[in-house]
Amino acid sequence: MAGVFTKTAEASLLGGFKAVVGTLAMDSSYPTNGESVDMSSYFPGGSVYFGFGFNPGAAAGYFFVHNGGTAAAGKILAFEGDYNPAAVAPLIECINTRDLSGVTACPMLFLGN
Repeated sequence: MAGVFTKTAEASLLGGFKAVVGTLAMDSSYPTNGESVDMSSYFPGGSVYFGFGFNPGAAAGYFFVHNGGTAAAGKILAFEGDYNPAAVAPLIECINTRDLSGVTACPMLFLGN
């Protein structure tokens, strides 16, 4: 199963751009390099330029980013805090097969056309 995005609102912006807000639900086996999420029904122009969300609920601590590019073939990447003080980066991608099924109503914002 892939990640599931549910739109709650949208707005047209200057220059033919569009903002879409909604919630993301993840599944129980996150794949390395991201969950496939088809955004083409929300962005008929075919591009997502920006997308992010942070889960503030019971399964808090994850940050989600859309990889950009085509709306139909885009992916949502999941990151978590790297609490190792010797680490190079403050966030690292979740490991392959991480169970993110507790992330069920993560607010997301996408910009595209």
